[in-house]
Amino acid sequence: MKLFNCILIAFSAAASVGAASLGRRDVPLALVPQFGVPTGYNPDGHGNYDGAFGDDGTPVRIPCTCPPPRDVFIQALNENVNAGFIVNNTGYPARFSPTGLSREVQMERIVTLVQTLQNMYGRGVGCPVESTNFYTIQKYIDIEPLF
Repeated sequence: MKLFNCILIAFSAAASVGAASLGRRDVPLALVPQFGVPTGYNPDGHGNYDGAFGDDGTPVRIPCTCPPPRDVFIQALNENVNAGFIVNNTGYPARFSPTGLSREVQMERIVTLVQTLQNMYGRGVGCPVESTNFYTIQKYIDIEPLF
């Protein structure tokens, strides 16, 4: 009986360690586009500067704190993906399949990027999508998948 209990405990420990290591998966950096917006371009003297171009062709004003440092963004993205939802706004799932090239999979990835950006520091407290090129990528995916 002692042998059975020892084996059972060993398998339980191995299963829990394996489950913990399998549960975390960081996003491949190659699937996270660069922000595409230069920091500090054309400041207005009020803490804002030019971000990505809006639908009317003019640059959208964004806070000088945006976009966040890439490493901080990647850390928040990994936290969200590993949680399965946007940590600071739990109403949104955080789906980021590292495989799959369908329009649906690509849209899930870009939506997770956008939601992470817009909820970096709390619910609705982050950077506008115009502080990156994510909106342009999202529009393009909607027309034709990237790969």
